[in-house]
This record gives sequence, C-alpha cells and structure tokens, in this order.
Amino acid sequence: MILIDGAHLSATLLGADRKDVLVVTFSGREPAPPARSGAAQEFFRKNGVACVHFIAKQNHWWQTEELEPALDIVANVAERQGYQSIVTYGSSMGGYGALIASGRLKAVRSVVDTPQFSVDPAKTGWDDRWLKDTRGLSFAEDRFDDRVGPGEIYVFSDPGFETDQRHVDMIAALRPVRHMRAAFAEHAVSRVLLEAGVLQTATLEALTGALSETRFKALLRAGRRTSPLIYAGASRALARNGKVKLADRFGARAVDLLMTAPPSAMRLEHERLLQQRAESLMADGRALDAVPILERWKPTDSDAKATHDRLHAAALHQAGDAAGALKRASALVRAGVADRESLNLLADCVKDADRKHAASAVREFRDVFLQAEGPTLRLIGALMGKNLDQDVLELCEAGAARFPARADKFNGVRAQLTRT
Repeated sequence: MILIDGAHLSATLLGADRKDVLVVTFSGREPAPPARSGAAQEFFRKNGVACVHFIAKQNHWWQTEELEPALDIVANVAERQGYQSIVTYGSSMGGYGALIASGRLKAVRSVVDTPQFSVDPAKTGWDDRWLKDTRGLSFAEDRFDDRVGPGEIYVFSDPGFETDQRHVDMIAALRPVRHMRAAFAEHAVSRVLLEAGVLQTATLEALTGALSETRFKALLRAGRRTSPLIYAGASRALARNGKVKLADRFGARAVDLLMTAPPSAMRLEHERLLQQRAESLMADGRALDAVPILERWKPTDSDAKATHDRLHAAALHQAGDAAGALKRASALVRAGVADRESLNLLADCVKDADRKHAASAVREFRDVFLQAEGPTLRLIGALMGKNLDQDVLELCEAGAARFPARADKFNGVRAQLTRT
C-alpha cells in the first residue's frame, strides 16, 4: 500500500499477520536514486515482518520538509492498524534517517548500521565522503537532539574505522547506544554480517531488543572466517601498522575466498577488493599473480570497466604476455577510452609487440593518438627499430602539423630517420 508519494520521498506499507512490531525502514545513499526497493525489503518480507519502507528520491540525507508530515501519517496508520510498537531501521544515510525519525514515530528502538550523526559540513567537516551530496542542502531539519527519541539504539559498526566511529561517539554523547562491534568491517557492515552468516539472526534479535553485545560477539566470531571483507579490512589495518607480510597473507586469504565464490555472490565491495589486490600485486612486481584475479573480476559497474580493462592489459604487459596485452589495450581504446593513461599503455604494448601486430595497431589508432602530443611521441618511440619507418615518418609529419609548438621534436625524429 503506497502511503506517500512526494517530490522527495515515498513510503509504502507492506503488512504481515503479526502485529507486535512495525519496522519503518529508510533507504541509504544510492549511486542513482531512488532505490528500487526498501531497505532490506525482501529480508523482512521473508521473515514475516510488517514494514513501512521510506525511499529517498534524491540523496538528500532526509533534509526535506516532507519527512515530518510523512512520519505523522505513518504513526497514524500504525495506531489504526493496531501495531504494538514501532522500530526504525537503516544503514548509513538510512541509519541517520532512522534515528532522526525515531522521536516523531515514538519508536521503542532504532536498529542502524554505520549511521551518521550529521553530514552538515559545519558539524562534521572532518568527514568529506558526502560533500557532493551536501552542496545545496539546507540543514534546517538537522536537529539530532530534538528529533531522536528516547528508545533503545542499536548501532552496528566497526570501532576501528575512525570516520564512522567519530559519528558513533557523537551519537553516544547524546543518547545511550548499544554498540555491536564488527571489527575490520569498515563501512560495509551489513555485507560483512551477510558473508559471516549472522545478518538474519543479529537483525531479528536486535529488533526485539534481545541481542546483547556478548551474543553478537560470539555470533560474529563463529562466522567471520567466511567473510572476504573482514580479511580485507584486517589486511588494510595491518598494513597501516607496518605489518606488511601479515597484511599480505590476510589480503591473499580475502581474494582466495572470492576466487571460489559463485558469481551471484559478487558485489561492488568485492570488485573493489579484487581491484585493490591486483593493484597491490602489480606494485610489488607480481603481475603473474594479479592476472588470475583480473580474469575473475567481471565489473558490473560500467564506470569500473575501463579501469578493469586498463589494469588487465597492464598486468599482461608486465607479466610478459605481449600479444595478450596488445589485444586488451587495443580493445580498450577501440571501445572509446582514449585518455592519456590508456594511450600511453597502448604505446608501451606496441613497443613490445611483434612487427606485424605493431603495424596493425598504429594504423588503426593513428588518428586517436594524434589527439595528444605526449602519447603520439610515445608511440613514435615505440615504433623505432621495428623497420616501420614509413609509419613513423607519417606520424612525425602529422604530429608536427597538429602540434606546432612541439614540431621540433617530430622533425628531429624525421631527420634522424632520413640520415639513417
């Protein structure tokens, strides 16, 4: 049942037979809002929990005058339909929403992970993660102490992730908090709990107030060995403390778990993990170890595809697979990725390719290279010594005309070829 459909938010009631609790959820930040479904909507449906799902139509961090009237509507519906209590729920931006809505809804409890105290730069200027969202927002509605109710607050977060912990500390300074500590989860707490197999149990017990810190610690300890994200977070923490070898072991274990995971289990957090591991291995000169990781990583985000393909080509090049590197780099540029980094990589691949493939590449991409003088000169250097003098001369002539300020460079190469 659609309760509200405003300019800035919507709210939908999905009822259930049980009337002991109504969970009011708040969507988190989305790359392309609005979210297609409410926070944990399928999870609550499967567990027979009645919910009202608030969905933000922009990443406005619930700074909208539509929110409080909408909360009044939800409170009235809950009373009319006989729900015994209300619990608010959300993650990150949704966690902030769940907290500031708790007073108006007279919620007995809020269950949130990695929530913010505020994203107003005037209050939390040390957190620069959401600055793009906050430009143009009015924070007249950002009144934490006035809007957060007296009910219990369960916070799931990583105490070692400093930025999130500062928000938790600010919340705890104003309201008592039951802190469920998920070490090394960083900002991906929900995903870590899912990987560890404890998300369902921990969430359902928190909704009723039955979850204790001791119980949560035991649950997480039993399941954490199955979480790639925990191993990755531990690896980064160890690296920050200078324990490089141990950090490498933990990072390798995270990747080992992902390499055997089904494709359906892969999420953006896992893709970033694989990317970081591949980059780290290549920085250490271990491209042969990075190649299988890059073959396993199949980007689901279109913005990540160019990064993946460029990294894959670079790894093959570093590993000595000249033909494979040239094929990958060519496909990248052929797809329209013609930034300086990609063109320089292609030039390096041409340098190590055999004469036939080098000639084919330079003829296909000649006009693309001539968009920038640096990559063009790099390509000319890559072709020297391959008995492709005519191609070099043509590039030099075109380069001198295209970039008159650097004509001396191009003409110098022409003169050198003419003398020899």
